[in-house]
Amino acid sequence: MEKIILSIVFSIALSGCVYTSHTEKLHTPIERNSLSSIEEIPYSSFEGKSGKREASIGEIMFVYQKYIRVIEKTEYIRFKAPTGNRFPKSADWAATYKYDDGKKDNLLVYTTPKYYNGSIGVILDENNSVATDKPLVQVEGAKAGRRWALLGKGEFFGVYTKETEDDKNNSWALRFGGNNGSTYEFEIVNQNESTVVDVLQTIKISERDFLSGFTIRGIFIKGLHKAKYGVITFTATDIRI
Repeated sequence: MEKIILSIVFSIALSGCVYTSHTEKLHTPIERNSLSSIEEIPYSSFEGKSGKREASIGEIMFVYQKYIRVIEKTEYIRFKAPTGNRFPKSADWAATYKYDDGKKDNLLVYTTPKYYNGSIGVILDENNSVATDKPLVQVEGAKAGRRWALLGKGEFFGVYTKETEDDKNNSWALRFGGNNGSTYEFEIVNQNESTVVDVLQTIKISERDFLSGFTIRGIFIKGLHKAKYGVITFTATDIRI
């Protein structure tokens, strides 16, 4: 009699560990593109700036500065894992199983080797949003079919965006050196504000070229009228943008 009771208790305990699995392994995993990325966008101090400029003899006409805007996106998981192990911070997830409980189509289970060696995954819909009331499911092992709920809803994967600016130290300035008759003198200097300004190059332009326009280091400069009392008016455009 005692053996029969023990057998019944054991059977009940054993049946309590059995879960219904609605997952089926895919023949070929479906890879997904990570949301993490780094994008470098070059731009200059001339972007968004146009219009008439003015400079007198010995005055800086403009300063050119080149920058790199760095946009760094880092993928993260928007949910806290209800299991003993946390969701990995950096991992490649892929759809390795399909999920079908007869209630909704096109549900896939995404797993990663970094989370329980791929034996537990998350059920997502076509929008990468968590699906069903218990979207975390065990797909392998003795407890295959076991489910967990997640606190929250929406897309499983999120992204942090960080934007920084990198100065590439390509700064230089153009100074008006004055004019002698119909010859105009310009000086490329190393910086705008300094007790010591180094002249990198002196350029002489005819008045005709000044009025029709000329290019220095990718900057198109066009005089609006002849120098008057040592003052010039002009426009400067970065033609490389």
